[in-house]
Amino acid sequence: EIIGTTVNSAPSSLQLPYCGGADSSSGFSGSSSYKYIGEGQEVFLSTCSSYTNFDTAIRVFNRDTQIPSCVSTSTTSLCSQGRTVASFYGEEGSEYEIIISGKYGIQGNYKLSVFSAER
Repeated sequence: EIIGTTVNSAPSSLQLPYCGGADSSSGFSGSSSYKYIGEGQEVFLSTCSSYTNFDTAIRVFNRDTQIPSCVSTSTTSLCSQGRTVASFYGEEGSEYEIIISGKYGIQGNYKLSVFSAER
């Protein structure tokens, strides 16, 4: 688990394509990013925690290409109060960028849980 905040965080310096989800047009201002190296398993990401105090968005990009490609965006269907989940298949050795941001530019604190499982 990762405890983080988007409060007073700098906008992402990455040039990233549209990745769906709530309010992608607001970009990634007030966001946190994490590098993940794939292990050939399904990866599940969640901000479903009472610690998370704002509407979060999770986006995942594959960094192995010259232009990063969107591989996953979050959904709120499995959580309440704007907390989100996302999943993707992490190809063995591939590099991914996980971005946590607030919907509609909102900022706050979050707990990100990361789980992996074989297919």
